[in-house]
Amino acid sequence: MTETTAPIAKDPRTSTAARIGWTILILATLYVCYFSHLGAIGFVGPDEPRYAWIARDMAETGDWVTPRLYGKPWFEKPPLFYWGAAISFKLFGVSEASARLPSAIVALLATLAAMAASAQADTLTLVQDTSNYSVGVGGAFIATPNSGPISNADYSGPAKLASGGFLTYCIEDNEFFYSGGTYNYALSNGAVNGGLNGQTAPNYDGVSNATAYLYSQFAQGILAGFGGFNYNLTGYGDLQQAIWFLEGEGGTNNALVAAAVAHEGANWNSDNNGAYGVLALNLTDTNGGPAQDQLYYHNVPDQGMTVALLGLSLLGLAGFRRKFFGAK
Repeated sequence: MTETTAPIAKDPRTSTAARIGWTILILATLYVCYFSHLGAIGFVGPDEPRYAWIARDMAETGDWVTPRLYGKPWFEKPPLFYWGAAISFKLFGVSEASARLPSAIVALLATLAAMAASAQADTLTLVQDTSNYSVGVGGAFIATPNSGPISNADYSGPAKLASGGFLTYCIEDNEFFYSGGTYNYALSNGAVNGGLNGQTAPNYDGVSNATAYLYSQFAQGILAGFGGFNYNLTGYGDLQQAIWFLEGEGGTNNALVAAAVAHEGANWNSDNNGAYGVLALNLTDTNGGPAQDQLYYHNVPDQGMTVALLGLSLLGLAGFRRKFFGAK
């Protein structure tokens, strides 16, 4: 069953006005940040006036090949900045603002490029392989990252695939995906939208401690034998049923559920918040519609080891101080 929500009608005039308003605000902010005070102070330090002088010489002499400082060739820097400043002098006259304008334009272009890169959606391809991994409508599924921060680097054993992908499980029973489809993803601590039960906030269902423990062990290749689990098609189906049950999405109360609950104790159903390195992949299709959220594992450094390494570092610094700064 798929949940559907009637779309809320939008006034196109309001949407257009909002876009115009945001455009004006962004342009005004960029102008203030990059161009409004280029000439507020004079040239600073030895380099800025030197480069401006070379650019002015280019603009006045028309020699665009040989940079010159006080009439002598100057080849310590590439000429691109000199060319830009010289063109700026030609167009707007000689001033501090004109000399700084090319640098401001390059900074603006770099900012826009970074914004464009960050705006690109992170995507993965999701496949249901009923011959080797998937049972019925559940997992395990094959997730192959196409872009973004996720990878199979922290996976081990059967959960890590030679193709660059990894085995994952869905955590919602009433959303779907098309096998072989490409989906946008975002990382969070729980499922968003959809779901049958277990929400701990509006449209949010955090991954439980028990589910996070099971999947973290599975992803590291060390779940075999726990609750009778085996890395085979039957075991993969049992784990999907256990995850659905633990997340309040139906499923089956099997031996994996009992073992995970016993391991986690009274807090088995509390939101894990990434403590086991398990996060939710919140999936959307190309139109922004919700798809079935999946699980992802990344290694979380052992806190005890971190403290131990910090202690060793402090001891090393103390020894260094005694050796070089102690009493003689």
